[in-house]
Amino acid sequence: MIFRKSKKSDNTLMARSSKSEPLADRLAQLQTELTELTAEREDLHRLVNEFEIKYHKRLGHHIGRILELRRDRAKKLAESHSEFDSRYQETRQDYESWHQSFSVIKNKKLFSLSEEDLVVLKKTFRKAAGKCHPDVARGDDKERSQQYFISLRQAYERNDLEAVITLAEQIESEHILQHDPKKAEYESLKNAITVLENNLASVQTEIMQITESESYRVLAVYANITIYFDEREKELLLQVVELEQYVKGGL
Repeated sequence: MIFRKSKKSDNTLMARSSKSEPLADRLAQLQTELTELTAEREDLHRLVNEFEIKYHKRLGHHIGRILELRRDRAKKLAESHSEFDSRYQETRQDYESWHQSFSVIKNKKLFSLSEEDLVVLKKTFRKAAGKCHPDVARGDDKERSQQYFISLRQAYERNDLEAVITLAEQIESEHILQHDPKKAEYESLKNAITVLENNLASVQTEIMQITESESYRVLAVYANITIYFDEREKELLLQVVELEQYVKGGL
């Protein structure tokens, strides 16, 4: 016996397809926007991370000395005036927190690249990140794509061109499957769109936070950060001299 699809069934499928098509287009658009915006966020994060590592390596010891002297000054005041005890505890905590964070940052590895290598780094990262972004990977491949994406971000952050190229080749060979909006059901499309819209908003917020950070503002003003470091170092050294006089004088 030969079973034939009813005309009603065909019409239902066509209606469902027609209803889903705009959502599929919207989802595809969001996937593209998210991968592009994520790459922009990682570019900004890499720049700020590179600046902060150089900042701490160049000026960290001066800042640490200032915090140490502020602590010592507050301690002397607290020894003779109990009302300064809270101030001493605060400066002690500031010094200890700085020392811990400085110990971590100063040991971070940052590769030095030529302008040509930086272009290759960015291009390779963007292409690989677009292929393994966990938010556009198919359900079965999400965990694998997440692991690749994290490793890729970490290598990109430290300017490790060799690691980024190696990961990009691995991602290419893995053939991570991405979610195909055209094959998704209506309700599945709606849910996926909601998730991507939320993720897109989160990435936009992260970008705004980065661009509003003090580090980014410095980068926006100074084309040559060495000039900024020189200026900042002079300011810090003056503070060191002033605080050393206070501490030695018992003030």
